[in-house]
Amino acid sequence: MTVLILKALVLGVGLVLAVYGLARFLHAMLYTEIPADLYWRAPAAAGIMWLLTLALPAGVDYSGGFAWPVTFADIFLVTGDSEVIEFDYFLVPGAGDKQIRYDRRKTPRGVEYRDSQDRPLPASVTRLIGVARDGRKYELEVVRDAEGYIDRSRGGSPRFRTPEGLEMTGEDFGRIRISSPAPVFASAIAFLWGWGVWMACAALLLELQLGHAIGYSLVGYFCWIAVLGFVWP
Repeated sequence: MTVLILKALVLGVGLVLAVYGLARFLHAMLYTEIPADLYWRAPAAAGIMWLLTLALPAGVDYSGGFAWPVTFADIFLVTGDSEVIEFDYFLVPGAGDKQIRYDRRKTPRGVEYRDSQDRPLPASVTRLIGVARDGRKYELEVVRDAEGYIDRSRGGSPRFRTPEGLEMTGEDFGRIRISSPAPVFASAIAFLWGWGVWMACAALLLELQLGHAIGYSLVGYFCWIAVLGFVWP
């Protein structure tokens, strides 16, 4: 926690210097004079930007309220997966009431599921029970086509589906991804929030004309979240 606080403070100081330097440059290039009170306006603008686009989201994340997108990747590289169910092991029906357990293992080839004798999960399995990390169990059965054959229409690998309709693909075996527009919506709101904060500060505190404030805030905010992507958290 102490390291994060120090990192946030260093980022704040860097932001103050960057905002002041760029604002002074733009005023010298675009206007007749540099505001005499820019020495306090720029740090005030940078402080508000830092508070509302880093400190506040980090505080919300730390409190466990919800995940607030902050970095470039958080905002623009988001997928529609709202939840990923990862299975620790599978139970496969054996002889009688016996069930064979296949545990998740990482290998040089990726993730595999092997039994107690280090034998891989048979490719011929059509029914299995996946046990997630939180202990929840999911009954999975191979997807078949209209003629009763294993459906290999998506990439050639068999797919497994739960009675509730959740699907596990062969390419992502061991995981079920539940899609939702919520992450994309949250990322869009986070971007508009951050850009709005930067634009308001550029127009009201840095005294840039609206058109210049829009360009300044857009470029500045993109650079800010790109930097955060490398150093935060």
